[in-house]
Amino acid sequence: MAKAYDRVSWEFLFQVLRRKGFPQRWIGLVANAISHCWFSVLVNGEHVGFFHSIRGLRQGDPLSPALFVLAADYLSRGLERLFAAHPTMFYQAPGLIWVSHLAYADDLMIFTTTCRQNMELLRDFLRAYERVSSQLINGSKSSFIVGHQASSLQTQAVQDVLGYQLKHLPVTYLGVPLYKGNRKACLFDPIISRL
Repeated sequence: MAKAYDRVSWEFLFQVLRRKGFPQRWIGLVANAISHCWFSVLVNGEHVGFFHSIRGLRQGDPLSPALFVLAADYLSRGLERLFAAHPTMFYQAPGLIWVSHLAYADDLMIFTTTCRQNMELLRDFLRAYERVSSQLINGSKSSFIVGHQASSLQTQAVQDVLGYQLKHLPVTYLGVPLYKGNRKACLFDPIISRL
């Protein structure tokens, strides 16, 4: 996500709270806590006016992570529903359980097939999530990896539909190497050097 905390829609959060069964009084308290924020800009070391925020969550506010998790949960459950409605989207790895996605904070890893129709379903779902939540997927930081058995046509279809860049394993995700095959000690050198 691009500027995940800054972009999230308040109305979207209030709707999620309602759907989760929070009482209106609680939602009102949350609304008061996040919507009565005023900001000022420093120009040459001096405050220049104030402006009212209309969306987003303040980083450092103790309530913000919990509210952001609710937004992320909405995205996660939406992906689960999408994959349940279209089982051909599941990437089937031998001997493993079927996993549609993994998420950590505002990072998301989606596992699916390279079928063009499935890519279009995924793209449409992500666009719908952007519209409803005001979140924005960071296309410049997003990428995809295909299995060695994927053809160049399948790879091109993913690139055409999603617009993300192609990467090859091994890659680093959240500071940890992702790879396929035998463990190679050299992949962990950056982690060891930081320790």
